[in-house]
Amino acid sequence: MKVLITGGSSEIAQSIVERRKQLGDEVFITSSTASSLDSTLKKYKEELDLNVKGFVYDLENPTANLNEIESASFDILILNAASRNIKLRKFHEWSLSEGEKYLQTNINGNIRLLEAVLKGMIEKKFGRLLFISSLSASQGTSRFPYYCASKSAMEGLFFNLAVDYGPLNIFSNILRPGVIATERTKKFWKRSHYLDQVEKIVPARMLGYPDQIAEATDPLLSETTYMNGSVVTVSGGLPLLRSEGLLGV
Repeated sequence: MKVLITGGSSEIAQSIVERRKQLGDEVFITSSTASSLDSTLKKYKEELDLNVKGFVYDLENPTANLNEIESASFDILILNAASRNIKLRKFHEWSLSEGEKYLQTNINGNIRLLEAVLKGMIEKKFGRLLFISSLSASQGTSRFPYYCASKSAMEGLFFNLAVDYGPLNIFSNILRPGVIATERTKKFWKRSHYLDQVEKIVPARMLGYPDQIAEATDPLLSETTYMNGSVVTVSGGLPLLRSEGLLGV
């Protein structure tokens, strides 16, 4: 199948790319700038020995390159990209303009791409749509108000897509990672205190890794899957909590 994965430089995207290539798919990625795309494609080739193609697609400037992406006609779209400008502040500490910009980028930027790719899927009467969300969409995370808001909004849209386009064999699903060890979260898990807390709270007693996210996408993207409107949580058991040591028992 022909696959498009946004945010191709992230560790989660790289793991999914590797897995889809192993399955024989033709894989394309997106990056927000031409220089980032070039360096990412070079990394895939030199470090992973993978031939991957790509497009420049910036969530903050979603009209650029849309026609080119639309004409490519993809079977699978994985919305993985998200703004990296996440500031750890409570809701009242954000200015209205900052919040509006974050939502505009991470909701409308994804929607414009989704609209373009969906057209080809409707013509073929086949497609697989996957949104890489977060456990935060349902549970909340301290000082991530607009991140939680944008993830929840996109999840609501994907449930609607599952209903409206399921009859065309276009299935829409959601994957919610939990605490995953990536470069973006390194500022947390590189601290021993954070890892100690993970071991106390997460039922699996460990962090998750990008290849485990990639593995979980298999049934959601299968040509013969019956999963539509599903939410798959890859979190080591969260939001279930280990109470040992926390409640004095």
